[in-house]
Amino acid sequence: MAQFEYELTVSSAVIDENGHANNVEYLRWMQDAAIAHSDLVGCSNATDADDASWYVRSHRIEYLSPARAGERIVLKTWVVDMRRVASLRRYEIVRAKGGQILAKGKPTGSTSTG
Repeated sequence: MAQFEYELTVSSAVIDENGHANNVEYLRWMQDAAIAHSDLVGCSNATDADDASWYVRSHRIEYLSPARAGERIVLKTWVVDMRRVASLRRYEIVRAKGGQILAKGKPTGSTSTG
């Protein structure tokens, strides 16, 4: 699959006591981007038709720079390997302005059940 880009503005509601987006939000954004990508290419409908669902066994996220309220960010995601009941997806989260990488992520052990 080709790389997919999912844009959003960091909400002030996700800012923690350190003044930047809470780490758990990166995981939420990754999930939102993966679902949007899956919907776009028809994978969500195919999975639903098979009465199956995807789940992730674990995640690895490398935080490189903080995201702050009001910033526009882009989540880039792509599938690097797709098998019958497993896939591997990658992520980069970047500032829309300037393209600085804020985080890199990869779920490990993504699988479908059916």
